[in-house]
Amino acid sequence: MYPRLRELNTDLFYEAEEEHHVADLLIRELKQGSPRDPSYEPKMMVLRTNVEHHMEEEEDKIFDQIGRLPEDMLDNLAAQWQSARSRAMSA
Repeated sequence: MYPRLRELNTDLFYEAEEEHHVADLLIRELKQGSPRDPSYEPKMMVLRTNVEHHMEEEEDKIFDQIGRLPEDMLDNLAAQWQSARSRAMSA
């Protein structure tokens, strides 16, 4: 989905890309840390807030833009998603 959003060259794509980056950083820090660390719980809360915000934007804005793509592009996107999902499930 995101490669197609990139093609639309929207600010939403770049914001989403940064949100993914921040989530990856926080997850990496949480994995390296300990639940006993005083910063662990606040990092979890920040991660949760960021992910919830990102999900809302995907549902309210990004999916809307993707839904405006031509039908053949949507069909291709759906096929790619199904293929990626199948690979992930079998891994």
